[in-house]
Amino acid sequence: MFFTRFTNLIYSGSELASYSITLLHIYIVWREYTFIGAVERRMPETIPYMSEEIFEKLKKISRKILLVQLISDSWKAAIQIIFSDELAHISLWTISLRITNNTSSEMYTTCVFIFFTTCKDFFLQLPLNVYYLLDEQFSALQILAIISVEFFLEQIVQQILLTSLVLMGSAFLDVSSGSLMITSSVLICSLLFAREMLIDIVLEDYIKPFQNKKVLRELRPYLKTMDFPEENIYVLKTNHVKDVPNAFTMGHRFLKNQKVVISDNIIGKNPFLNDCCSYNEVVAILMHELGHVYYYHVTKTAIMEIFIALSTSIMFLALYRDIVFESFGFNNTRPIIVGMFIRMDLLLTYNMVCGLVYMIYCRKNEHEADFFSYTFTKNHLCKALIKLHAIHPSDILEHDLWYSTWNHDHPSLGERLQFLRGK
Repeated sequence: MFFTRFTNLIYSGSELASYSITLLHIYIVWREYTFIGAVERRMPETIPYMSEEIFEKLKKISRKILLVQLISDSWKAAIQIIFSDELAHISLWTISLRITNNTSSEMYTTCVFIFFTTCKDFFLQLPLNVYYLLDEQFSALQILAIISVEFFLEQIVQQILLTSLVLMGSAFLDVSSGSLMITSSVLICSLLFAREMLIDIVLEDYIKPFQNKKVLRELRPYLKTMDFPEENIYVLKTNHVKDVPNAFTMGHRFLKNQKVVISDNIIGKNPFLNDCCSYNEVVAILMHELGHVYYYHVTKTAIMEIFIALSTSIMFLALYRDIVFESFGFNNTRPIIVGMFIRMDLLLTYNMVCGLVYMIYCRKNEHEADFFSYTFTKNHLCKALIKLHAIHPSDILEHDLWYSTWNHDHPSLGERLQFLRGK
């Protein structure tokens, strides 16, 4: 009988939230699918960098990928709704107990439970995985062999990862929630700070001071006003690697370690672009990055990341309650692995909202930095943006605003140009 567990308010709220998010995602992908289909012409500015043939080919590929994503997501939603009871945590845990004869240690039962959970997730992803393999023109036997290897590797990875989390969680069962919250707060802040330091160390051998005197002469008045040393502008050696950031800002002004970094493939010969950025366009790109410095975007973003991580961890710890386990059918037992999954389910909506707010905030930062640069460089920034997007042809395609906001922390080229023209 379907939905027998939906009599509980907490459980039903969690499941309905999950279904709603899935349906919203399907709707957003559908919007993008129809939006791309309705785009008949290239943006006039992109014509020198994209032929009509490539444009139509990219449209066709993008719509094909989106259609497969729609089918895959619809498949997952249908399976999860129809078999909601059979795929519930309590059902999989009960089966795991029966297999282990209900007498083994919790860790043994946990391993079996992880096996079934991984099988469920792998099965839900199967149509998408098979499509990608078919698209590569593998034979049926090759597809079967690849899927089998992937399944085996996924089981190993999940067993190692989740059992490690269970062992870690069991070590803290007797620790008070308050102590765990304080420890989590310190750990999160330390990890974010360590990330900043690690990036600095990793890039040390790949960056060198920016020495283009003509560009620096143009930037000098702005750098002086902002009290930003020109020695903190660097060039990233890409060695003609394609997938590297074009330019970025790192560090924090209050720590005196902020840097602006621009890739050498922008100012040198770029094998992926017919013509590289001119002197004025390089100035515009650096002014965009200085806009991030001016508005303290890196520091503000780090504060937002800390808030999201801290609030999520605090709620995760606070939800370890008997009423939560009982709502999901666990009346006489408190399995550690199930407790983790249940709380992740309950925080799904919060995580989605935080992720969306974070995306919107990052996109706002990009618009602010664009406007900062455009104020001083005008159309040179627009030309630079077009060239930078042309390095990856698919980036020139326009996107539905909902889809772009949901998936990309940078606005699309069309959005950025439209924003600047409105100023």
